Amino acid sequence: MKAQIRITGQIGSINCIFNKINCYDFKKGMFGAKICLFDSVKEAREAIRKAYISLKSEYPIDPMLAKSKDNTFLDYDAATATLEKL
Repeated sequence: MKAQIRITGQIGSINCIFNKINCYDFKKGMFGAKICLFDSVKEAREAIRKAYISLKSEYPIDPMLAKSKDNTFLDYDAATATLEKL
């Protein structure tokens, strides 16, 4: 099942999350949003998990960083990355 990660929020925070998510195909959304496309939900969850680990190592004491236990949601500063099934 195909999936996408939609990153919305303020432009600086969107770019910070987008740079950490490893996606090969993406498109631009409204108001600076970015949408990363994946072939499976498993790949998208792994991308969110790796982005969280990368952000956590870069900013170890940042209270503005959070993710869900099932890796379907990542929140950093003023941006949010949400996994959506297609």
